[in-house]
Amino acid sequence: MANILFWVAIYLFPFIRLATLIRRKKTFSLQKKRQTWIYIIEIYYSSLFFTMLITKFEDNYFWLWNGENQIEVLLERFFLSFAIYQLFILVKRKLDSSAEIDSYNSMKVFCIRLLHLKEHEDLVGIQALLEHTRKEIINNNQIMINERSLKVFEIIDNTNPESSQFSATVQSLIIDLEHSIECESLYWMESFLLNIFK
Repeated sequence: MANILFWVAIYLFPFIRLATLIRRKKTFSLQKKRQTWIYIIEIYYSSLFFTMLITKFEDNYFWLWNGENQIEVLLERFFLSFAIYQLFILVKRKLDSSAEIDSYNSMKVFCIRLLHLKEHEDLVGIQALLEHTRKEIINNNQIMINERSLKVFEIIDNTNPESSQFSATVQSLIIDLEHSIECESLYWMESFLLNIFK
């Protein structure tokens, strides 16, 4: 009985801890704890799952309590699984983040060019840049543009370049793009669950 309770605790403790944090009133300190436990749950359960898979292939049983492996063997497999999972996340999220940042930077440069043309009151140049971007980039997908950058283009495309609000709108969108670029560099982006639940 004690052995079963031990394994139940191993399988369920992080999840139970997060559940107790979710029920409490949100504060900044509590939110940091929640994010920490979400990250712990992600790496803990993924590592535990891969440990069970390795054990299934090596010893032909899945649930760890069924076997006779010593704790050192299980810990070795657990930390091997942890290292592999961390490497996978690091590579996957870095590649994803790079693509997102590339899209935001492309749209930011587009916005800066529009502001430059607006400062020189070159309405023909603005229309030509909008048309070129719509035709070559948006419609023909010549470069990778994410959904948020497409929305930025739509907002600009629906704003009259002759209006007094054009420059303010574009400047506001540049600030939003810079914020998105900064967000992509944060550490929580290197976690699938924190990226979803933050």
